[in-house]
Amino acid sequence: MNDLQLVTVDGNPGLLRSLETLLPGIPIQRCVVHKIWNVVGKCPRNLRNIVPAEMKSIFYATNHEEALERFKAFKERWQQQLPALVGCIEKDLDSLLHFYSFPYRHWILIRSTNVIERAFKEFRRRVKIMETFPNEASCHRIMFSLAKLMNENWKYKPTKNF
Repeated sequence: MNDLQLVTVDGNPGLLRSLETLLPGIPIQRCVVHKIWNVVGKCPRNLRNIVPAEMKSIFYATNHEEALERFKAFKERWQQQLPALVGCIEKDLDSLLHFYSFPYRHWILIRSTNVIERAFKEFRRRVKIMETFPNEASCHRIMFSLAKLMNENWKYKPTKNF
């Protein structure tokens, strides 16, 4: 029995295809922060403050139904002016909203890949300081210890300002 309930990813197409093959039936949560960055890239400069802020409101809804209503309003407002941008969100909307099926206290932690990216950054920082390892087993011990520590503390370091 697999205890895995959700995988949060940035949207890399190869990773998404691999997950569908390796973990069929496991819901995939697309990182809302990465999606917002993608949308900003599709925005005219004069709308780069307005559109992402309105998009964020979708992910701050109090429940899934409200998020869908907010997306509907967003789509009605921007469909004519920014159809590619709206389409970019709409095609991934289900996977952007998977976090709503989990307890509220987890939402801030699972709707973004920032926790994972922070872990990789910490691994790189620690390895850079050590420069070399006496053997492969010592490297594994350090990485395991870091992963264990981060796993125990990840819920106390949510994404700020999102």
